[in-house]
Amino acid sequence: MLVWLASIVAWAFVFAPLRWDLFDWGASAIDRARRFSLRGDLLTLMTFVLILIVGASFRFDQIDSAPPELISDMVVNIVDAYRIHLEEHYPIFLGNNGGREPIQLYLLAFVSGLPGFHFDRSTLVLVTAMESFLTLPVMFWFAVEVIGKHRRRYALVVGILATALLAVSYWHVVLARQGLRIPLSPLFTALSALFFARALRHNRRADFILAGITLSLGLCTYKSLRMLPLVYVLSIALALLIRRFSWRMRASYLLNLAVLAFVAGVVFLPMFHYWVEEPYEFTQRATTRMFGDQPTTDAERLAFLRESGATFLSNIRNALLMFHHSQDNTWVSAVPGQPALDPVTGAFLILGAAAWLGLMARERDPVYWFVPLLFFVMLLLTALAIAFPIEVPSLQRASGAIPPAYVIIALPVAILCRQCYRALPRILGPAVAVGFALAVIASSYQYNRDLYFGDFMHNYSRSARNHAVAGQILRGFAESDGAYGNAFILNSPHWWDHRAVGVEAGSVRWENSMVDAHRLPQYISHGLRRTDEHRLFADRDLLFFYAARNEEAPARLREWFPAGRQLEIKQVPAEKSFFTYRVPALGEDGLHEFLAANS
Repeated sequence: MLVWLASIVAWAFVFAPLRWDLFDWGASAIDRARRFSLRGDLLTLMTFVLILIVGASFRFDQIDSAPPELISDMVVNIVDAYRIHLEEHYPIFLGNNGGREPIQLYLLAFVSGLPGFHFDRSTLVLVTAMESFLTLPVMFWFAVEVIGKHRRRYALVVGILATALLAVSYWHVVLARQGLRIPLSPLFTALSALFFARALRHNRRADFILAGITLSLGLCTYKSLRMLPLVYVLSIALALLIRRFSWRMRASYLLNLAVLAFVAGVVFLPMFHYWVEEPYEFTQRATTRMFGDQPTTDAERLAFLRESGATFLSNIRNALLMFHHSQDNTWVSAVPGQPALDPVTGAFLILGAAAWLGLMARERDPVYWFVPLLFFVMLLLTALAIAFPIEVPSLQRASGAIPPAYVIIALPVAILCRQCYRALPRILGPAVAVGFALAVIASSYQYNRDLYFGDFMHNYSRSARNHAVAGQILRGFAESDGAYGNAFILNSPHWWDHRAVGVEAGSVRWENSMVDAHRLPQYISHGLRRTDEHRLFADRDLLFFYAARNEEAPARLREWFPAGRQLEIKQVPAEKSFFTYRVPALGEDGLHEFLAANS
C-alpha cells in the first residue's frame, strides 16, 4: 500500500512541469495565506457557512431513524467492513453482491472502529451523509472553476447558488442517507471534473495530473465514474475542434491527455490487477444490466445490442425525462411518481439548458461544452441497463450527473438575480435579487424536506422488512436472561435478511438464522458444543422467531417445548407481523433429553 502511494507521488513529480517546485509552491501558499483577507469576501463566506449549516441539517437530522430499517445492501457493507476491521481481510475489490469498489468499506471500517461508534445502521448512514456533506464545498469549487475566475463575482454567485440548491436537494439527500457507496460518485465526479475543467481551459500539466489522480481514486468508489474517461477524451476532441489552436498547442493538449491517462493508470493499477485476474466479478454488475444472463459470447452480445436499439433509445428518453416526468421505481431511493427534481429546480433546469446553449454559442470556451457533455454521458450508465429497462431511470446510477446538473440549474437563477440587480434602483435591486434567490432555495428546501421525511419515509417504512424490531427483541433477550446463541430464526421463504437482525441486535456475525424447523435439534446440539460468543447456554431461556405464514413452526415448537409461550408482534402493515416463542431454561438434563428424543 505504501509503495503504491509512493509510486503515485513519484510519477506525479516525474510528469510535473520543470518549473514546478514543491518548496516554491509551499512558500507561495504561505504568502497567499498571509495576504488573505476576509474584507472583500466576508458576505460570500458567511453565505457559504449558512448553506453548509442548512445542508448539514438536512443530511444529519434524525440520522438514527431515517432510514428506519436496514436493507440487504446495507447489511453486506457492514459485514464486509467488520471483516476488514476485525478479521484483517483487505480486499482490492469485493466480488460479492454484484461487485463493489473498496473505498467506502475502508472508510466505514475506520469510522466504526473509533471509540463510541459501532458496526450498525447509524454509523453506516453517518459515513455516507458525511460524504454527501463534503460534496457541498467541492460543488462550490467546481461551479466557480466552470464559470471561470475571469468572471470572479459572477462565478461566486453561480457557485453559491449551485451549492445551496444541492444542499437542499432531495435527490442528493436520499442517496446520502442510503448507507451505500453512491454519495462518493458526485463527490469524486465534481472533484476530478473541476481539475479537468482547469486543464481544458488553461492546458496546464499540473491540472491534468490532478484530474488523473482524482479520476482513478473515483474509480475506486462507484462504477458510474467509469464513464469519465470517455467524457475527458471527447472534451479534448471538442476543444481541438472549436478552438483555433496551433499544431504545437494541439500536440501539447494530446501529450497532457496522455500524461493524465498514465498517472490515472498508476493509481488504478491495483484495480486493474483485479480486473485481469477476475474479469467476471469486476464487470458483473455492468454486464448483467446491459446484457442480462443469457448472451455469454461476444457474438451473442453483439447480436443482442443490434436487436436492442429501440430499447436503448427508449432508455435514453426515460433518463432525460427523469428530472421532470419518469421516475425511479425503487422504493429504496424514490417515491412512486416522483421525478429526481422538485418543481422549482426542474423548471430552472429547462431554463438552464437554454441559457447554457446560448453560452456555448457565444463563447469559444471548451469548458462550456464540457459541462453538458459531462451531464449527458454520466446519464448513460442508467440508460445502458438495456436488459432491465424497468430499472431506467435510476437515481443511483445517474448520480454522476448531479454536479453538472446543478451548475446548469444555478445559471438561470444567477442570470435573473443579476438582471434584478441591474434593472432596479441601487437599494431595491440587491434586495430583490437576494429575495428572489432565497425564495427559490427556500421553496425547494421545503418541498424536498417534506418529500423525504414525509412520503419517502412512509413508503420506505411500509416496504422495508422489520429487522429493527426483531433486532431490539434479540438484543434485549441476549442482554437479560438469554444469549445470542440461545435465539433462532426459523426459516420462511422471502422473509427477513437474518444478517440485518443480527446487526440491529449488536451481533454482526450472529449465525442462528434461517433454521429449518425439522433441523432445529441439530442446531441446538451444535450450539452446545460451541465455545465462542455464540454458544448456547443450557441454563438460559430459548427464543424462536417465525413468520405468521409459517404453519410448521408453531406446531413443532409446541410439541417439543410445551412449556413455551407464544407472542405475536403486531406490525403495520399486518403482513409484517411475526411471532416469538420463548422457552424457559431446560438445563443440561432437559436439553440432553430433548436431543436424545429427537436425534
